[in-house]
Amino acid sequence: MDYKRFKGKHANIVIEIISLLEKGVKKAQEILEKPDAGSYTKLENSSGDTPIKADLALDKFLEETFLSLENVKSVFSEEKETPVTKENGSYLIAYDP
Repeated sequence: MDYKRFKGKHANIVIEIISLLEKGVKKAQEILEKPDAGSYTKLENSSGDTPIKADLALDKFLEETFLSLENVKSVFSEEKETPVTKENGSYLIAYDP
C-alpha cells in the first residue's frame, strides 16, 4: 500500500507516523534482538501484566518517537498509568509495544 497517497482530513499525520515508524524499524529490531529482551521484569504494568524488558525499551522508544512529531500532544501505552503529554499538539496516540 502506498501510504504517501492517503487523502483526507488526517492524511498528513498518518503519513508522518508511518514514515517515522519506517525509519525506526532498525532501532526496534535492535531492541528485540538483545539477549535479555524476552526476560521478565519485576514490574507490573497498568493492566496487571508483568512486562518483558523489550516491552519497556520499545515503549520508551515509541514514546520518544511519537512525541517528536509536532502534531502529537500525548502518547499512552499499556506500560503506563497515565498518558505522557507535551504542551503543543492535537493528537493522542495509544499503543501496545
